[in-house]
Amino acid sequence: LLLIPVVGEFSAGKSSLINKCLGKNILSVAITPETAIPAELYYSENEYDEGVYEDGRTEQISDLTGASEKYVCVRRHINSVFLKKIQPLVLVDMPGFDSPLGSHNKAIFNYLDKGSLYVVITPVDAGTVSSSMAKQIENILAFGKDCIFFVSKTDLRSEEETAQVIDEISSELETYVGYRPQVSKVSQNDSSLFNTFIDSLNADELFNKQFIESIKDECYSTKTSLNTKIAALKADKEKNKNAVEELKESIEKINVKKEKMIESAKTNSYTAEADAVASAV
Repeated sequence: LLLIPVVGEFSAGKSSLINKCLGKNILSVAITPETAIPAELYYSENEYDEGVYEDGRTEQISDLTGASEKYVCVRRHINSVFLKKIQPLVLVDMPGFDSPLGSHNKAIFNYLDKGSLYVVITPVDAGTVSSSMAKQIENILAFGKDCIFFVSKTDLRSEEETAQVIDEISSELETYVGYRPQVSKVSQNDSSLFNTFIDSLNADELFNKQFIESIKDECYSTKTSLNTKIAALKADKEKNKNAVEELKESIEKINVKKEKMIESAKTNSYTAEADAVASAV
C-alpha cells in the first residue's frame, strides 16, 4: 500500500475535497485543531473504523470522539468506488499544518517518511503560501518526496482572481521546490482535476521512487555482510585444512617411529644375555 497524504492548513478544504471524491460525507468538515487526527482511507465492502496505537496495535472503534487523545491515526474502511479504483494507493486526510498541538505536528512529521507523494492544498482565499506550509513543504522535500499542488475553493473567486492567485502561489513555490510547479484548481463542487490526477498516478513508479533505493541499500548491506562472513569462513577453512595436514604429518611420523621400534624389537637378539644369566644361575 502506498500512502498519499493530503496536506494543508485547517479549513483548506481537504476533507470537503476527499468527501467529493468518495461520493459521501465521511470526513467531518467542522473538525477542530484539538480533535484532528490523520485518517487513512481504505476500500472495504464492509465499513468500519480502526484506531491505531503508537506501537502499531489496532482496535475496531465505533466512535471517533476522543480518538486524537488515544491513537496516532485512524484507519477508515469505506465502501467507495473511488477508493477501490485507486488501490493500492491510500489517501490520508491529514491534520492542518497550523495545528498548535505538538502531538499533531508529531503525527504530521511521522508521515514524512511514510508518504509516497504529497497533495498540498491551499485555499484560494489564502492567496499565498503561509510560513507553516512552506516549512512543511521543505520537510517533505528534505525526505526526498514529491508534492503536487492544488488551489481549493476556487468557486469563491472569479476566474481572473483565481488565475492571479495560482500564478502567485506557483511563483512562491519556486523558492522552495527549485522550479515553477504546476498548480491546479479545484472547487467545492468540482473535484474532476483532482480525480484525474489521482487516476493518473503510476503505483509502480511511486513504489520504485519510495522503496527501490532503500531496497538496493539493504541488498548491498546484506551482500557485504554475507561476503564478509564467507571470507571469514574461507579463512577458517584454510586454517583448519592446514591444521589437518599438520596432524596427518605428525601421524605419519608416529607411524614411522612405531615401525622402527617394531623392527628393532624383531632384530635385536637377547640370546647371549640369556645364556649368561643361565650360567650364573
